[in-house]
Amino acid sequence: MSSTLSLDSRLNKELICIELPCIVKSKETALKILGGSDNVKKSYLSESRNASVMQCCFPSDDPLRTPLSGERVNSPGILIRIRRRKDGKQIGSNMCSVEILGIVRQRIRFHSPSDFQVE
Repeated sequence: MSSTLSLDSRLNKELICIELPCIVKSKETALKILGGSDNVKKSYLSESRNASVMQCCFPSDDPLRTPLSGERVNSPGILIRIRRRKDGKQIGSNMCSVEILGIVRQRIRFHSPSDFQVE
């Protein structure tokens, strides 16, 4: 019964998914690429339904490099965390655990092509 209650409370947590076009190794760098936490909040709370909601700027010495534009897409789903033991030992009969973190109603994705240069 208690596991049902905790699952229900997690399903009440609404999340937004941001699909970055890179491998994220640190939260701080990911926020920096998106323009900081204030910019992420402003973009999320924006009522504008424009195609370009958020911008992703990779660090570069090139002043002419343009940022990628992200678009908001309705995409219902759930966010889960899967943890796998790296040492190979089993926890009971499982080598991994699955945890539901919340519901995702929208995604911001960066699918537009970026500018490129040929040297």
